[in-house]
Amino acid sequence: MYRSTGRYYTDIVNTYRIDKARGLLQYSGKTIAAIAEDCGYHTVYHFNRTFKKFMHMSAAEYRRKR
Repeated sequence: MYRSTGRYYTDIVNTYRIDKARGLLQYSGKTIAAIAEDCGYHTVYHFNRTFKKFMHMSAAEYRRKR
């Protein structure tokens, strides 16, 4: 996948998942744990770490700012 798009498959999947999580954080009252599960993450820790890597802020910070 890297050759044709310049991005690794895991980055593409994580980008999709984080975009979905951003929408849920903005427009739903779900907990961060429920959002992590809805987006396909098995642990909140992994979700938070990935979210911060892509968005440069935690999911809780993102929710507060939006």
